[in-house]
Amino acid sequence: MTRRVLTVPNLLTIARGFATVPLVWSILESRFGLAIAIVVVAGLTDLFDGMIARRLEQSSDFGRLLDPIADKLLLVSTFLAASLPGYGFEPLPWWLAALAIARDVGILGAGVVINRVTGFSGFTPTFLGKLNTNVELWVLFYFLLARAFGLPEWLLTLSVYVTATSIVVSGVHYIFHGRRQLAAWQVERIPPST
Repeated sequence: MTRRVLTVPNLLTIARGFATVPLVWSILESRFGLAIAIVVVAGLTDLFDGMIARRLEQSSDFGRLLDPIADKLLLVSTFLAASLPGYGFEPLPWWLAALAIARDVGILGAGVVINRVTGFSGFTPTFLGKLNTNVELWVLFYFLLARAFGLPEWLLTLSVYVTATSIVVSGVHYIFHGRRQLAAWQVERIPPST
């Protein structure tokens, strides 16, 4: 593990975060082909930053912190841009963006409060959480494809409801998962009786 901040993986992650600006602009300007290209390039940086970090032994605490921030910045910004009305395209439902953002804010807020109160910071992502991220990525990517190439709207509608279900289920699961992790951590801290 390295303490350096400006490593190749971290620079790729930073570039992914900055890709938010042209991505949002391209969506609001209805340049969906460009938006798709930006999403593909951003996805490749996400793939390669982890591979390079392992290969060049450039993993860092900063990189582990930065990576999910860049991912969430892209997701949230894309949800917001795709759900804004009045830009010449049929937007995603505003409530889907609100649901996705509320889930992430809720998880982050609960984690911060628990950390401040107890000092516990060992929350780990779950399979359902990772699956939900992929489902959210799918609905956003299909939205761009549908707007760029006129793909079937029924599949987008289905994807919206599948995504909403995934957001709710994974959010509820995180509540129970977090409680289990916190309880296990508290048990480990209890000194053995003599």
